Amino acid sequence: MIVCVAVIGLVTAGAILYAFGALSEGTRRSKTVADGSLYIAILLLAIVINVAITSPALLMLQPMRLRRVLNAEKAAKTPRQRFRGMIGLFSLMIVGS
Repeated sequence: MIVCVAVIGLVTAGAILYAFGALSEGTRRSKTVADGSLYIAILLLAIVINVAITSPALLMLQPMRLRRVLNAEKAAKTPRQRFRGMIGLFSLMIVGS
């Protein structure tokens, strides 16, 4: 609910800022405000689509697992433990599991 109110406020503020010149001159006010609201809505839609595409791609990189493998390699005390940590890292890089 609060997101909807924030989006409506942002679109309204953007439309008024876009139409500021027309509001001060008094010419074609409503058309310019409508154009501004459409431009801002399209901008917000483009931002949402970019986030919707980028966030799953970032999650596919598995940052938490990569951090866990790197910490295990750093905490290794013996060469065998270090090797086992590197195997996890390489399988993460090659297979992506």
